[in-house]
Amino acid sequence: MATHPDPLPNPETVSSESLASRKGYSERFLGPTVPLPLPAGPGTETVILPYTNFSVVFRPDRRLAAATAVTIDGANLVDAPRDDDWRFDPRLPEAQQAGDPIYKDNPLDKGHLVRRLDPVWGPEAPTANSDTFHYTNAAPQIDIFNQGKKLWQGLENFLLGHAEAFDRKLAVFSACFRTPNRKLGGLMDEQDGCRAVR
Repeated sequence: MATHPDPLPNPETVSSESLASRKGYSERFLGPTVPLPLPAGPGTETVILPYTNFSVVFRPDRRLAAATAVTIDGANLVDAPRDDDWRFDPRLPEAQQAGDPIYKDNPLDKGHLVRRLDPVWGPEAPTANSDTFHYTNAAPQIDIFNQGKKLWQGLENFLLGHAEAFDRKLAVFSACFRTPNRKLGGLMDEQDGCRAVR
């Protein structure tokens, strides 16, 4: 899959002010409180970035997310077009975010941690769709794993299909963990993925 250069900022969609009203992941979406996952290590600096129907727990030291949480409302999903307009989140310095160069000339996809279609429900569906294209919601994933219909994409399709077919509400959590001793485009370590569902 071809990668695109870092896009030029669009002041209408990428200002800190335009993101200020985002509520993020709702811990009470399923009824009982299901907390946002946070790293357990002492002294681990994180920044919680709320978007529309999801949140990213971001690690500036690694330039990637530590974890994400998204709510899916299967009864109210909206079919929104994909635009691949990846951009930096203006709430963090660009130097603290992994941009397009790490995906060049290698077999890595810009893998959505919160799948693009998952938060796209309800009246704010177009905003949620756009929000998923922040680099803070991406992690390098081996292309055949990310796109594999029996692997990562297969799991994503199963979860969203189940939510839609049975009008279910889901909370989906994704986390990145390090594979030691592998360098990648100036990042601390390559990311592998892990996903949990409630």
